Amino acid sequence: MRTISQIDIARKIDAWRKEKPKPKTFSEIAELLGFDNPEKARSIYRRYQSDLTDEISYMSILDRVRDTSLLRYTHSVEAMERIASAEKEAGYGQYLVFSDIHVPFEDVDAIKTGIFDARRRGIKKLIINGDLFHLDAASNFAVTKDQLAEAELNRVKELLLVFANEFEKIIIVEGNHDSRLFKELTKSVKNGLKRFIQNISAIQTAIDELNVEDGISNIYYTQGNELWLGNVLFCHPDHFSPSPGKTVMDMVDTYLPTHRELSGVVIGHTHYDIKKLYRGIPVFETGCLCFEPDYRLGAKKRRDVWTTAYAIIEINKDGDLVYENSHVIPA
Repeated sequence: MRTISQIDIARKIDAWRKEKPKPKTFSEIAELLGFDNPEKARSIYRRYQSDLTDEISYMSILDRVRDTSLLRYTHSVEAMERIASAEKEAGYGQYLVFSDIHVPFEDVDAIKTGIFDARRRGIKKLIINGDLFHLDAASNFAVTKDQLAEAELNRVKELLLVFANEFEKIIIVEGNHDSRLFKELTKSVKNGLKRFIQNISAIQTAIDELNVEDGISNIYYTQGNELWLGNVLFCHPDHFSPSPGKTVMDMVDTYLPTHRELSGVVIGHTHYDIKKLYRGIPVFETGCLCFEPDYRLGAKKRRDVWTTAYAIIEINKDGDLVYENSHVIPA
């Protein structure tokens, strides 16, 4: 039997969905109603929709606004906006940028060099621009599988513990290797069930366990492979060009038409070291902080040569990259 209370809730939802100029999403409505899941609000609304409109229309099901809160990327956008807002309020500043650490192949000496350099410069914030994990166990390549995932996770936690005690804030951008876990798990999950595992993350697991075990609370995760700080894009793109500089220039070509205020692009992924101007935009490829894994060793012809390096990036209070004070530094 229908209850008056649920009809009243449906009326509230109906009013919120018709608000101008921007209707509330079901996620926002669920929060206002104290529901744990936006689907509960959606279900109540649909159940009593005909009572509210005095007609039964099955076509109304097709009229609902696309609720992006149910999509994985939306959570990344929300996380990025929180991080960007806090950095804007802090006036931005200088950042040490590490990328492509690829635990368990991390180059400890190079990492120490970057930390000591940041300490000397008084830099208090670290951005890990993708591929903190290597996740050998989830690889499709013909690499060794004897590196246990538990050992890799523990080593990542050790590194993050050091970083968290050295820096006031650590921001982690997801790389293609970091996302291997999610991609591997979804291979065996039917499409209808992927919704329930969208938040599985090796990085988030490490952060959560450090918080519980050591009380670490100054690590922030974008939940995706990009981060906007003002007009500066930090990212770990999925695509790769063996020509040094081509990958980051591709990113400028992609984003500049829709981000006319773009003042810098800083990427990981390529393992090259690049600092240049492209179309008037400062671009950086920041090298890597790892040794070459076994599948790259031996007498093989390779076009790409990795560079062990890190970066110092300065962003002024207006959110623009300061080119003369930003560098890629071979370690």
